Amino acid sequence: MNFFDNEQRIIENFQFVLAQEVFFPLQTEDAISVFDAIHNKDSWQYWKNNSGKADPPPDFFSEKFNMMMEVMRVDDHAHYNEKGVLVNPVNQRESILQKELRQNFLSRDPKFDFSKLNIRVNALSGLPTNEDHNYHFYCDNFKRVLDKHTESIPIYKSNHPDKKLIFFVFDESTGYLITDEDTAKRNLVAGEHFCAYPMWHFFDNKFVNVFRHSGIDYLIWYTPYKMFHGCPIQPPKVCVFDVKNYNYEDMVNYPDDLIVSSEA
Repeated sequence: MNFFDNEQRIIENFQFVLAQEVFFPLQTEDAISVFDAIHNKDSWQYWKNNSGKADPPPDFFSEKFNMMMEVMRVDDHAHYNEKGVLVNPVNQRESILQKELRQNFLSRDPKFDFSKLNIRVNALSGLPTNEDHNYHFYCDNFKRVLDKHTESIPIYKSNHPDKKLIFFVFDESTGYLITDEDTAKRNLVAGEHFCAYPMWHFFDNKFVNVFRHSGIDYLIWYTPYKMFHGCPIQPPKVCVFDVKNYNYEDMVNYPDDLIVSSEA
């Protein structure tokens, strides 16, 4: 069990994001209202948590705001191995550490109440940077996760007719940079300096085209771990798309083979 397997925890963390850390590619009144309805704790009380395994999807809905929302996790670690099995070494390691911690507490107190304890684990896979996480893993995982949820849109709409549909993407990937060919080919190590400029994920055609024609109304893209060390310009922690009204003229086709992670 990973810490953020609980959708409510994701929303609770999202609600600590500051206003200046939010970006609206198209700042419509509706997009702002959607953000406020989820980010504002007073407004959040009007949402029903429907994320239990036995509950009909999507994960949350609000009669007051006439909205429904599906929450999903994306990262740049998950990939298919040589046997064609989808693996995520970091999540696997986190689950192992969480289990060990729980067993340790229970060995001291068999009646310990874990519901009052929130333990976050910063798990490391032990793999070289490019094998641990990379842009290609990131693109593939983003598309795989969103496509899977897009297939369920008819079910969401059947369960909640006429409600606006929000995809909430909790993106746990690092920031990414555009560099030169020689640097991109190297296996970069922690502390290494190189010339590069930011890759803005919210303008990347490969990502945006995944949800652009999906049929959703809004996409909230929560990226708390993207940062560029030593750079005066940092990516927003949240990007809110008014999917059906944005014109997408600013999208960019980034050079795949020149993109590297900002974290070794």
